[in-house]
Amino acid sequence: PSLILGSQRSVLLRPHALVPALGWLRQCLKMANSQQLMRSRDALHALHQNTLKEWQLLLGDDAWQQWFRVGSTLSQHLPGSGNSVMHGLSVALRQQVQVETRLLSQQEVRLRLPGLTDERSLITAVENTAAVQNSTGLLASLVNRFIAAGGRYQQQRVEGFAVREGRVTHLIGAQEELYAQHYVLAAGSASVGLLPPSNMTLPLMAERGYHIMLKRTQPLFNAGTCVLHDAHYKRVITEMAEGIRVTGYVEYVSPGKPARRVCYDQLEQHFRRRFSDYPTQRIAEWYGHRPSTPDSLPYIDRHPAAANLICAFGHGHYGMSGAPATARLVREMVLGCANTDMLAPFRLRRFSDC
Repeated sequence: PSLILGSQRSVLLRPHALVPALGWLRQCLKMANSQQLMRSRDALHALHQNTLKEWQLLLGDDAWQQWFRVGSTLSQHLPGSGNSVMHGLSVALRQQVQVETRLLSQQEVRLRLPGLTDERSLITAVENTAAVQNSTGLLASLVNRFIAAGGRYQQQRVEGFAVREGRVTHLIGAQEELYAQHYVLAAGSASVGLLPPSNMTLPLMAERGYHIMLKRTQPLFNAGTCVLHDAHYKRVITEMAEGIRVTGYVEYVSPGKPARRVCYDQLEQHFRRRFSDYPTQRIAEWYGHRPSTPDSLPYIDRHPAAANLICAFGHGHYGMSGAPATARLVREMVLGCANTDMLAPFRLRRFSDC
């Protein structure tokens, strides 16, 4: 409740979206038990544990080094007991899958975050993480590598799939009819609306998130730090080549509704409170829709009504880290050698069976 009603709330609920949002939150509450928590944790860990290596494989060494910064993710906690932080649920869940969290000394905090205003807060570190340095450049590298391997890139409007006798025959609504042996649907929050009719229960909520980009006038982080995450207010500061990105919020809102200007302003205020001496010049604003599921797991599966349609969407807040392993799983499904145990937590029918 404090995330919705608190003074520094991070979950926003617009009146017109109240009914669908409450239905969605009720579905999430059904998943809020220790058994499901462990299932989701294990499945996410299996999907993400080799993310850095798989991104490097996808991009090649040169592009990997150009577009990713490898180092530490720091989390900022409210002033208090280091013992309580280190015995908290998030630290325990990571430790159970051999992801270590370390509490930094004040000297280390000053070294890694030399401009941090509030030195009383507790900072924890997770090593061997990475942050994208330029998302546009990363995308261009992927497209170029795909084309060099014989792929063809087209951008067209698609409204659905034509299905006959249990297979997709072509795409509907494109400028031309497009035919393939296999089709992959990875359209984020728009994916459910494109699916062929079926009796499946497929909950997916588009959670709007915001970010601003500030001009990078000087280094913000030292000693291999990539990201500063605020564990209490759910904001993330990332130092990128194109600027300093400050992101946050989960907003339940109907698609097409205008952005809340106050969200951009509050993200900048959040940055100023943490780095009061760093000059701020806002150079970009953005919002987008995260395709989220009640159990935090994506859908990666063949569609039951169309054997040649592979679904790969619903990664929520973790699309960048889940993308390489998802691509590998999709490839294995196309080749007919997919690991069924690995795919089991991500199947489309898991909510239909509840």
